[in-house]
Amino acid sequence: MSHDGQDETLPRVGDAVSAQPQIDGAATDLVTYPPAERYEERGELGVGGMGDIDLCRDRTTGRLVARKTVSPALATDAGVRARFASEARVQAQLEHPAIVPVYDCGVDDGGRAFFTMKRVRGQTLADVIEALARGDADAAERHGRHRLLTAFVQVCRAIDYAHERGVVHRDLKPANVMLGPYGEVYVLDWGLAKVRGAPDRNATLSFDGLDVAAAQTQAGDVFGTPGYMSPEQARGDEVDARSDVYALGAILFEILTLAPLHGGGTAKAVLARAKKGVDPRPSRRTPERDIPPELESACIHACAYDPSDRTETAGELADVIEAFLAGDRDMELRRELAALHLSRAREAAAKATVPGATLDDRGEALAEAGRAIALAPEDEHARRLLVELLTRPPQSTPHEVTDALEREQSHSHMRSLPRVALSFLGAWVVVLPALLGLGVRRPWLVGLSCACWLVSVAANTFVLLRGRSTVWTQRAFTSVTAIAVMTTSVFYGPLVIAPTIAAVVATASVLQMHKQNRVFTAVAYALALAVPTALVLTGHHPVHIDSIGQAIGMWPGAIDFPRGYSLLAVTAANALVIFAAARYAARYRDSMSHLALQNHLQSWQLAQLVPSDARPSMRPPAA
Repeated sequence: MSHDGQDETLPRVGDAVSAQPQIDGAATDLVTYPPAERYEERGELGVGGMGDIDLCRDRTTGRLVARKTVSPALATDAGVRARFASEARVQAQLEHPAIVPVYDCGVDDGGRAFFTMKRVRGQTLADVIEALARGDADAAERHGRHRLLTAFVQVCRAIDYAHERGVVHRDLKPANVMLGPYGEVYVLDWGLAKVRGAPDRNATLSFDGLDVAAAQTQAGDVFGTPGYMSPEQARGDEVDARSDVYALGAILFEILTLAPLHGGGTAKAVLARAKKGVDPRPSRRTPERDIPPELESACIHACAYDPSDRTETAGELADVIEAFLAGDRDMELRRELAALHLSRAREAAAKATVPGATLDDRGEALAEAGRAIALAPEDEHARRLLVELLTRPPQSTPHEVTDALEREQSHSHMRSLPRVALSFLGAWVVVLPALLGLGVRRPWLVGLSCACWLVSVAANTFVLLRGRSTVWTQRAFTSVTAIAVMTTSVFYGPLVIAPTIAAVVATASVLQMHKQNRVFTAVAYALALAVPTALVLTGHHPVHIDSIGQAIGMWPGAIDFPRGYSLLAVTAANALVIFAAARYAARYRDSMSHLALQNHLQSWQLAQLVPSDARPSMRPPAA
């Protein structure tokens, strides 16, 4: 016999959890007595949907308690008062370690209903997830995935216990889960709880124009929070324990992704998505977080659109998470998920082969094939598909590859600049004494050519110090160097030495510079020969060239042409240019050979990773 005279079957030791008596959700009048006689107010803890929460000292026991009191504006509302009394009675009868115990309830001398409960300390799960999403290092250290999942299991157990007692919470969300400093976990706010068989005192939902952050639980006009409602709850249909299971799945999704299942925006928009249903796969929302397949499957089943397709109970969901935490990986589930990922990979691969296909389809095919292999490494079909995708280049080049290639070209040009500067300076160290030995006729012309080459070296050094080679800096350097080549014709005209220098420098530039500069480089060095030739033909060049019978006569400009010595100087200068060109070509060839070797080594390593049954799918690269 219960204390109120009703028969009640009490569970015996060893009875199943299902033997727990149903919660008595009947509304009863609260006892009126002045709470000030027993409770000494110590400050405000917060404000809830229906009232205020204060910190009080219980004079009888000496402990600190939290006292929740109906707000003055709602104190005379009979519906609110009945709901408040129901919340106190329901929470008081749910005796579970993860549910805050209620100590006392009543009505104060001002007519305001109240109840007292254990004061809990800590952070809400919502605050923890927000800190993790911000990248808070301290939160990441104290609240790792394993710890949050362990707390989530305790929440599931508490909700499973409530369901066995005939209570549906209807407002489960991270903000209603408190994590204590010593591992305590509490499920808060049972004000919207529905007791099996008891009348529902909560009105329909209305969130027009409210933002999600503002659309929290309120008294009298809502029965949940849009971001965590099941589709049937969002539609205003009758709900049962499976609606709480959906909310638990939404919480699990947020723990895994650090993002709400129903997204952000206005509450009206979130509510519309809840009614329609969303994709509950965490790996699709945040693929970079490496969601374990067991946890993804738990989210998918808990958040199924149709209640009949969901995980049956909160306890079953807890069992799944505990199995994952214990390392009990179901291989059959992995194979099923692998088959699903393989099917998606094939669909994406088929789309990627259609003319005009985007790189997103190919990227999805590679990602899904990789997931299939990660789940079922022995699946030969997944291995063959992955090998085919890896050995078959995409129809268009990804912008990441193009950007990397451009960076490498720029770095290659930067690496060549010191050698170019030394070559230009070293050539003058050798050539200038030889020119002086020939006899200088016009020193200012020799000085002009030398100054132009020094300007080219200065431009080279400027680009090197700047640390970045662009299309325009390369064009500027090419223009300055082409002018320097042009001034070299003051010694022997545009037909001797200058063509060799122009050809070598132009070839080296085309090999190192951006593709956009190829035509510009060719034109610049062609003009380096064409302009002096035009000056010779019009008689404005210091070196005069005339046809004498079947011979060509050349008269000196900047230097004299002593017989024999001049020929040796020209030969030596050409040999010097050829030697520099050959050395540059050898270094460039060595660099290309090294890259080719690295490429073949990587291909060889990849081949070792490919099982023998998948190697026929490998295609050698086209020549």
